[in-house]
Amino acid sequence: MSVRRLLAALLLVTALGSCTTGGENLPTGADPERADARLERQRRDVRAAARTMLEDAERRLPGRTTHSSGGWRGCDSVGIEQYKNFRYLAQAGVDVGAGAAGPPLSALHAVLEDAGFTAAEVSPGLGGGDSTSLAGRHRELTAVFSGIGGTSVGPVIGLDVYGPCVDVPEGDRDAWLRREETTPDLLAR
Repeated sequence: MSVRRLLAALLLVTALGSCTTGGENLPTGADPERADARLERQRRDVRAAARTMLEDAERRLPGRTTHSSGGWRGCDSVGIEQYKNFRYLAQAGVDVGAGAAGPPLSALHAVLEDAGFTAAEVSPGLGGGDSTSLAGRHRELTAVFSGIGGTSVGPVIGLDVYGPCVDVPEGDRDAWLRREETTPDLLAR
């Protein structure tokens, strides 16, 4: 290999190595306004998707949202109570009562699909037993319904919706860690 080709290959590898995949993370020295804008956009998208899915789940199961909240969470730790990146996480519970009728898995598939998500993963739930989780993706967002028991719904179905982790400039990390959500209730308008 000639020196010229070797230098060209090295330059290409260096350039590709400095890129991020899918625009998910910003370099540590990134412009704080870009990280802020990305996380605020993620907040808006996550909240809108969660609201849509909760309203649809209440109608299809039927049930009632008993609690919901949203806020920024740290992803990758760089020390005690220090994170280099953050994401917006929405969490909610839909109370469907014990022994609710109907196949909840197909109803929740429909909720995900109607919100534009591709239902992809059915897996054992964290609680063990016959508990199941159903996950879906839409662009950069992930949604997970959990607490689905076998062929019948348990008393509460959980919903988590979140975006990818976004790197925040080092000087802004403490502010993001302590950032408060002004409207934690997902169904508040």
